[in-house]
Amino acid sequence: MDFSMQLIIGFLAFLAVVKGVKFVPQQQVWIVERMGRYRMSMQAGINFLIPFIDRGSRRHPQPDSYHQRQCYFDHRRNTLPENN
Repeated sequence: MDFSMQLIIGFLAFLAVVKGVKFVPQQQVWIVERMGRYRMSMQAGINFLIPFIDRGSRRHPQPDSYHQRQCYFDHRRNTLPENN
């Protein structure tokens, strides 16, 4: 096996590792699609995908609990909003 073939195999292995390991930041959720269909949601931390088959398609921020409570609280009436 000559040097150019080893270089190509090494590059493909490096590319598979880079595409297969994803780090999701805190306060975010990433949606994973396999062949265009929903597969799972990746939570914060390190996640592993099957390279070239799985794809992290969308990124959704998650509000912290304090911000979430403030959005649902109506300060003018000092009550929770009613369900419509």
